[in-house]
Amino acid sequence: MADDELINFKAPKGFSDRLSKEAFALDVSKSAFIRAAIMLGSPILMDKPYLISILDRNINKNGKTNQ
Repeated sequence: MADDELINFKAPKGFSDRLSKEAFALDVSKSAFIRAAIMLGSPILMDKPYLISILDRNINKNGKTNQ
């Protein structure tokens, strides 16, 4: 996710914008992001299309988007 996309990123209702931005900024792995959402009891887990988009956008170590 490019910096301009990160700045304009909007998390779904009930989920922390700050956590979402930090997760992308820190290049958190897919499983770590999901574990964090589970630990927080986030309603994001109920939104499967959004969760899938999170997984599809995960940024690998080369800075390229996994698609």
